[in-house]
Parts: sequence; structure tokens; C-alpha cells
Amino acid sequence: MLLAAAPAFADQPPAFTCDGGPFSKAVTNKSLAEAFGGANVKRASAVDEEGYRYGYTKVFPNDPKKSVSVIWFDSSDRKGPHTIVVDSGAFWVGPRGVRVGMSVEELERANGRPFQFWNFNIDPSGMGAGEVSDWKGGALHQIMQGCALAVTLGVADQTAFTTKFPAVELMSNDQGVHGSGLAVRETKLLFEFGQ
Repeated sequence: MLLAAAPAFADQPPAFTCDGGPFSKAVTNKSLAEAFGGANVKRASAVDEEGYRYGYTKVFPNDPKKSVSVIWFDSSDRKGPHTIVVDSGAFWVGPRGVRVGMSVEELERANGRPFQFWNFNIDPSGMGAGEVSDWKGGALHQIMQGCALAVTLGVADQTAFTTKFPAVELMSNDQGVHGSGLAVRETKLLFEFGQ
């Protein structure tokens, strides 16, 4: 039973995957509360770029190392996951060990081959900046059955990085990318509507 297992999550997280466990495609606000305890699951709302207000759920809202956001297709009833986001801390570990904070070199090893990603100069709004755009058939491509794994990279000084690497799209093994300080900034589980 998930409720009985909840205390173990304090130190050892369940896998950050949609193939089973608390973040499967069957997740609801209620199932999150059962898995992690009601006090660790809070309803919240935000406004997107187009001014549309939507509801989401925050798991461990007071602990930046464990915090997860669940954005819903049905935001009023908090069911039907759209996107589940880890954007801080390395508590959650995804498929093949993918986690926030791992270096671009480690991510490349997890994928088993170089991958392609959008640079930080992709557009003025920065949307999509740092996102892996193509796993190039590596181990992280379609690794889960119920959703897709999305990874966004970050670097301390984006301006310096784009000056050194002006191309809009880069390969992880391009000359100089290794050792540049690029690291995983965010991981997401992406779901399709009705799946």
C-alpha cells in the first residue's frame, strides 16, 4: 500500500518514471496525497504566457531538494497528468540514473551516445533553451511506455556559453562542450492527452 511506504520516501525516493509508482499516467491529486502524505501535497495555481490560469499540484512544496510540480490536463479535478517537473535538487532519479545536477558528460553516458540540444540563444523569450531536442536513438529515447522523458540543461553563464558556442543547436560531443559546466537543470515526464 502506498501510504505505508510513504515514510521511506524521506530518504530513498521512488524512481522518477511513469512506468509505475506514484508518477504513472494514473496519478491524481488524491494518489499523490496517499503516496507522500497530505501535508506534503499542496494545490496551487499559476498563469501561463498567454494569461491563462491553470491549477497544478506541488509535492514537497517546502523542500527545494524534493519539490515536484504536477501540471494537469484536468486542472479543476487535478487528474490526467500533462507534465511532471523536477527543477531543483537531485533527490529524484529518473531512468538510467538521470537526475538534476548531473553533468552533460554523465548524461551522454546514460544515453549511450551523444545527443542534440537547443542552445540558450534559441529565441528572445528563452523558451526551449537548453532542452535536449534529439537523443539520436540513444538509450533515453522512448525509454518509458507511458510518457516521454524531457531534460533541460543549464549553465552558470549563458551569455559566455552562447558567445563561445554561437550555433542555435549543438551536439553534446561538439568540441569544447564537455567541461563547459553544462549540467541537467530540469527533468520532466511528458504525457499525451487521453493516453
